[in-house]
Amino acid sequence: MDTHRYLEILVNNRLGGDKSRVVELFDDDEVYRDLIVLDVTGGWLNYKNNLNDGWHLIEHFGFYDVYYQERGAILERSRFEKLKEAAAFFYTESGYVGS
Repeated sequence: MDTHRYLEILVNNRLGGDKSRVVELFDDDEVYRDLIVLDVTGGWLNYKNNLNDGWHLIEHFGFYDVYYQERGAILERSRFEKLKEAAAFFYTESGYVGS
């Protein structure tokens, strides 16, 4: 299973299919840890530090970095202390919420 499919299952099963509520899945880091493990194929949403184009949500030295990367260059970066805040920014800016 890939990260996109896993996230879709969680949104459908826990949030009634409402993607705008995705941040509710990040009250703790359990879902985030699962996404890291499942992030092996790359895609538009990334949870590991890699060279894939797209949006990234990466834990780094006790913070959460959210950035957009294209052709190996990081074009935007925001840093958050709390996972839930980082997830809200990540899923909104990436276009996941509203898709």
